[in-house]
Amino acid sequence: MMMASVLELESKFLECHICLETYRRPKTIPCLHSFCEQCLNDYISNCRELQGHRFPCPVCKQVVDCPDPSLPRGQWGSAFKASFFLNDLADCLKRAAAPPLTAPCSLCDKANAVRFCLDCDHKLCAFCHSVHGKIPTSSGHEVVDYSDSNRPEVHRRRKRFCTAHADRVLELYCPQCRTPLCPMCHLTFHKLCTGVTPLADTAEKKRAWLKELEGRTDGYIRKLARINQALNQNVEAGHMAQVSDVERLKEFFIKTMHLLQTKQEQLMARLDNTYLTHCTALVEGKREREELLTALANARDLTRSLVEVGSDWEVMQEADSDLGQQVEGLITRVDALPRLQTPLASVSLDEEAARGVTRHLQHLALRVSLSSPIPTTPTTDSPTSGLPPFLFPSGSSNSSSTSSSNSGAGLPQRRTPKLLKRIKTRTGMDKEKPEIWDMAVLPGGQLILVDSANACIKGMNMGSSTTTVCRLALPSPLRIAKLSERQVAVTAQDRKLYVISVGDKLEATHWVITQHEYWGLAKVREETLAASCLDLGCLHLIDLQGRVLQTISHDASMTPLFQRPSYLSATPEGDLVVSDCIKKCIYRLAPSGEVRFKFPCTGPFGLHNPRSVCCDPQGGVLCVDKEGQKVVRLSSLGRFAGNLLTTIHGLSYPEALAVGPNGVVYVSSDALQAETQDVLVFEIM
Repeated sequence: MMMASVLELESKFLECHICLETYRRPKTIPCLHSFCEQCLNDYISNCRELQGHRFPCPVCKQVVDCPDPSLPRGQWGSAFKASFFLNDLADCLKRAAAPPLTAPCSLCDKANAVRFCLDCDHKLCAFCHSVHGKIPTSSGHEVVDYSDSNRPEVHRRRKRFCTAHADRVLELYCPQCRTPLCPMCHLTFHKLCTGVTPLADTAEKKRAWLKELEGRTDGYIRKLARINQALNQNVEAGHMAQVSDVERLKEFFIKTMHLLQTKQEQLMARLDNTYLTHCTALVEGKREREELLTALANARDLTRSLVEVGSDWEVMQEADSDLGQQVEGLITRVDALPRLQTPLASVSLDEEAARGVTRHLQHLALRVSLSSPIPTTPTTDSPTSGLPPFLFPSGSSNSSSTSSSNSGAGLPQRRTPKLLKRIKTRTGMDKEKPEIWDMAVLPGGQLILVDSANACIKGMNMGSSTTTVCRLALPSPLRIAKLSERQVAVTAQDRKLYVISVGDKLEATHWVITQHEYWGLAKVREETLAASCLDLGCLHLIDLQGRVLQTISHDASMTPLFQRPSYLSATPEGDLVVSDCIKKCIYRLAPSGEVRFKFPCTGPFGLHNPRSVCCDPQGGVLCVDKEGQKVVRLSSLGRFAGNLLTTIHGLSYPEALAVGPNGVVYVSSDALQAETQDVLVFEIM
């Protein structure tokens, strides 16, 4: 216990900030940081930020003036005040940490010392100690065991002797000269000084002042800690507000472009219908006129032939027949034809409406509203005063301020997880501690677990008070995907895809041999699954017979997408969500392979080791960070939307994740020293 306290004191008070070793001739500069004398001299000699005879502190960077600029630069550190307290404390701790040594008695110098007098500063053997206690002048002295003489709490009570009068104790203090005195120094060197007081009284007042100063400092430390905590909350709130505003802006433009496209399609359809109607009339009129033209040409040719080569009898015979009437009828039909209008510029654009849309888009601007300022420096009030309640803005806002309304209404709500249940995954048939690699929640409430350590699939039917368990042994199961209300699919290391029915027991209805060893598994659509192949670093779309329908491995620029896509999930829209624990990225892909977003797990909101992924009912993506011991939420556009679950909620190295009915979140938690893994069930309120 003694050694621990000594080491703690040494690391806290006696470690040089430059060499990180115990002080050697410590020097204290005005900002109250102490350093070894040689370390300080070396730092000043090599410092590139000198400003005349001033240099920055190596720790806090406060600019410090050299006490004696006449000294060479390499000796400026020697001019600072020596810390006798640190010197004495270091010597005391060294002696206390060292094994107990024997020392001769200071009086007789014959026997080993067993006691120590704090008033005389003498080491005493047993005999001298008995004599020391009988002498009237020393009988009232404070004596301790010699082995305790170097302890810090004893060190405080030791007397100090005058350097000019070795047998005199420093028991007075001169405030004018600011130095301790012995009575002889008072009579000889300080007899003209006024205000000389007992050293103990002055030290007690100083000690009380330092104690008050310590309390004030502690209060300021707590206040600054609360301010920093508030700043951290506001940084997170600001980032979440940015995510929300980006999504709102993108959603606005998507809706605007959709409206413009819809309006374009409507106008184009009306234009097509208009031209189709008019052009149909023109075509009909053209065909009628072509028929009349042909009939008139035939009648003309017949008439011309009759006039030129016909006999008188033939002329009279044809003229008296229907020829003339037919020709007259054709001419009458031509005269009666209606006029046809060509549909040129039959659609007019409203230029004023177009200019209105342009003006509306040009008036879109960014308005940023700031909350009440956070105090950057403490005040003289109590440590708990002067701090605003730093909370995430709610969805409702004051309608009197448009900018504040716009900024507050779009902020996502802080959702409070509520732990509903803690499920023990170890059963009596398990030989090893369970390793839950994946899980699925069926609509009926059954929880299906993939236990790799015990090579089985576990089904848990959770009732109101009891939990029944059934299991099915499989060779090294890997991942699971929900097929229907009563069916799941499971991949295994034997290159088989198992289809398992879920009821009172688990039963493998059939299995197929696949071309590759598949890990991640997700249902894309009916009779189609997405499976990740780690050996090839790609995704395969396969049917329930194991046939490969499509391969996804590269982006549009033919750059490989994945290295280890070990976890998959599918969105309600049919997109794929992929977790790559080597590249530390979360992808959202269209079924065609187009990259919707790529979330790099770097930066202040990044993930250390992404594992299981799934989608929540709001369209967001949930992802497990095993090393970070948290579950994060991404927006549908791939923006960081906050930490959903952390160690505060009881998480410990999570791996598997699933979302059940009504948005209930199931996540595995592995306490390293525990005998079983737990599945924590949270309701996100």
